[in-house]
Amino acid sequence: GQVRIAARSQRRRDLIGIIDWRVQQCKKHGVDLRLNTFAEAADILALDPDVVIVATGGVPDAGYPFREQGPSFDVWDVMDDRLKSKQRVLVFDDHGFYPALDAVERLARNGQQVTYVSPERTIGIDVGSMNSPAYLQVFSEFGVEVRLGERLTQKPRIEGKEIVALLRNDYSDRESELVTDAVVVDFGTTPNDEVYVELKSQSLNHGATDLEAWVRGRPQPDTGAGSDQSSADTEAGPKFSLYRIGDAVASRNVHAAVLEGLRVGMGL
Repeated sequence: GQVRIAARSQRRRDLIGIIDWRVQQCKKHGVDLRLNTFAEAADILALDPDVVIVATGGVPDAGYPFREQGPSFDVWDVMDDRLKSKQRVLVFDDHGFYPALDAVERLARNGQQVTYVSPERTIGIDVGSMNSPAYLQVFSEFGVEVRLGERLTQKPRIEGKEIVALLRNDYSDRESELVTDAVVVDFGTTPNDEVYVELKSQSLNHGATDLEAWVRGRPQPDTGAGSDQSSADTEAGPKFSLYRIGDAVASRNVHAAVLEGLRVGMGL
């Protein structure tokens, strides 16, 4: 999960407590935990559930231009130490949150030469002022090159063992090339929602959450079969309600994901 990946950062290792405490509570209350298990739609339907909550998170967004074409990596690759052999690394941050800064710090502490590029006016624009100074200290101590107001303009090209990235300044349109050994792109996450999409048409509520009830902590509306249905239709029709939370909906922070889970749970 993303929390485990984020907790690989020395600075954010305490994040794993978010997982550990909840695992303890699940065991305390008799939750059947099935780990290291892929759950396809058929596997879920075989359990004959009354409610299905999809919390499958997200994966690095490959929708960013050039991301799928390569040659580029994502911040997960950095945190899993897959780029240790690359001496020079360009980190392109078009997300503005913690993951890119964690990646920069991990690379820098590994002794790698890092260039941080962002179209924003400042480093990690969505990282709060209580946490950003520690990252800025790392940038200074390890000599991270910073290029703001710039973005990748085309697929990085391979020249022998090197990668050439073309950057364009958003304000002057001036273009320049940067030679590196690897390009890391952070564009947030995209929902890992294949199971949700497959189950959606088979659910009583078609995967929809009543937002008013959700915000107020009230039970979700009864989604049982209507009275105009025959008993045979009811028997053959959907039997479960379907919801999704966290990054399985859209990229967001862990606080929002936890709150969504609480709100959905209170409404059941």
